[in-house]
Amino acid sequence: MILHGIYNRLALNALTTGDYSTAEKYFKKILSKNKSREGINYNYAIALMAMKKYNEAEAHLQKEIEITGEKYNTLKTISELYYNSGQREKAHEYLKKVLEKCADENESAIIKTKIKNSSDEKTYIKCIESLSHFENGVFHLHNGDWEKARIEFLKALNLDKTNPFIYNNLGYICMMKEKK
Repeated sequence: MILHGIYNRLALNALTTGDYSTAEKYFKKILSKNKSREGINYNYAIALMAMKKYNEAEAHLQKEIEITGEKYNTLKTISELYYNSGQREKAHEYLKKVLEKCADENESAIIKTKIKNSSDEKTYIKCIESLSHFENGVFHLHNGDWEKARIEFLKALNLDKTNPFIYNNLGYICMMKEKK
């Protein structure tokens, strides 16, 4: 039981610092002892999604739904998994479920936009293209090429305005590079 607590702390620390492979390792150890503990499948899925292991992540999110029911955060996360992994029809289906449970007006507006995006194949393809530009921007940002990062983030934003991390990263560039 003590090891379980240590593994949990190490997994959560790794998850919050973006060390997803370490988080994966510790969540896997926790799950080997207790596959039905609330929240562990969810957190494990977050780490897997960050590493683009979408099929594994999907299985753990479905397990979390089996354990806890269709909770808002889990539904929202699985809808994001489908949205970001190119599974337009599943994304559309789950986004509608998320909207039914959403109590926040601003978040509802974003979800409605994503529902609209996922209802049209041509629009949705632009959203997937946006993710590619976003990832390129993150790559350039991490390598200190602020201008290339900005260009990629602006391309991403032009194609899909629902990704809050685009705005965050553009703000980071303005604040850190341009001192604005």
